[in-house]
Amino acid sequence: MAGGVGAGKSFSTARKADAYSATENGLGWIIGPSYELARPEFDYLYVPYADLGMVAPGASLNARGSCKFVMTPDWGGFTWVTKSSTELETLAGRRPDIIIVTEAAQHPSGIRQKVEERAAERRAPIIYSGTFEGAHGWYAEQWE
Repeated sequence: MAGGVGAGKSFSTARKADAYSATENGLGWIIGPSYELARPEFDYLYVPYADLGMVAPGASLNARGSCKFVMTPDWGGFTWVTKSSTELETLAGRRPDIIIVTEAAQHPSGIRQKVEERAAERRAPIIYSGTFEGAHGWYAEQWE
């Protein structure tokens, strides 16, 4: 997904990802170039589910670090967690069922290979979202 500043990419990305939140005991990664830049998509997922009472107690809503929430068990126990590409070692462990790459153009090109490796085992969809402003060339090339 690509568009201009303030075009609604984060909101649209979260709504596209909603369909995967119904995966029982699933896992979704939201990867930003920093934790702060992963936060808008996280909030667009967290807030509506919390308002509907569909978030299990114990959500981690760190202002500057990784955030995490788990859907209630009657909603399948799906987990959403933010990650940062500045800490590539965090892109490990249990394989996700969906990956969102926020502000995609701000990640170095190596992120694409890392994300695709992590998605391959579970055939997880990857949603890249961002503008082309200040872009590393790989994102605009991939878009074309």
